[in-house]
Amino acid sequence: MSVDIDLAKYSTFLFLLLPSIQIYYAASLDALIASLLLGVLYFLTHPHRFVSLIGSTIALFLTSFLTFGFVFVLPVIVGYEILRDRSVRKFILLVVLLSLCYSIINMNLGFNYVSAFETAAKLENPNGFRLLNEPISYLFTRLEGIFEILLFFGPYLGIPMIRGLRMSRKAGFLLTDLTWLAITSILCMFVLGTFRTGETARVCLFIYPYLMLPIIMYLSNRKVTALERNILLILVFSQTLFMQTFGTYFW
Repeated sequence: MSVDIDLAKYSTFLFLLLPSIQIYYAASLDALIASLLLGVLYFLTHPHRFVSLIGSTIALFLTSFLTFGFVFVLPVIVGYEILRDRSVRKFILLVVLLSLCYSIINMNLGFNYVSAFETAAKLENPNGFRLLNEPISYLFTRLEGIFEILLFFGPYLGIPMIRGLRMSRKAGFLLTDLTWLAITSILCMFVLGTFRTGETARVCLFIYPYLMLPIIMYLSNRKVTALERNILLILVFSQTLFMQTFGTYFW
């Protein structure tokens, strides 16, 4: 399924009005991480296989250099490749190329990425898996993380997103499968104890483009008038203004 250029422009503008984007994109490194992970998604769906592979590798390498949270996108890549091509060849090539890059860095600079990851994991969870050691904190930070993502996405987009997901089952819109893969991946990260503080509207900025895909599906298949589109823009931006006026945020 293709999306017309006017809807693409409108959806991009709608995305930029999100509270999370307005509040955090100009103030934190997480915006750069989210943009690079969006680049991985762009190249992943690129029709030219060589451009897709090289572009995905570069974007993935740059993201992995900024955060260990880049692992979020790995299950998304695997799932998408299986659904589209019934193969994981590209994913294997990506992992090989990424490993090669870090092997070269390790040989020349002595930086071991695996050891760095293990150190970061120990610093984040010094007593091991938090469900066993801090079950109450584990439970509430998981709930906080999910709630914060939904809060910064807002009810005005949450409803068309759900409707778009329902419509995609009948229409076979492959891109909304990316939404399910992204949701599954981030929930698995939550279960494993990632994102200790629950500040996920900032740290998980990368999830929002995936949540927008079903909305694009919904707007594309339902005859939405120009007035309805403008009302949606106003409602989303009103939430953003309200949150920026009365909220205090940390990063």
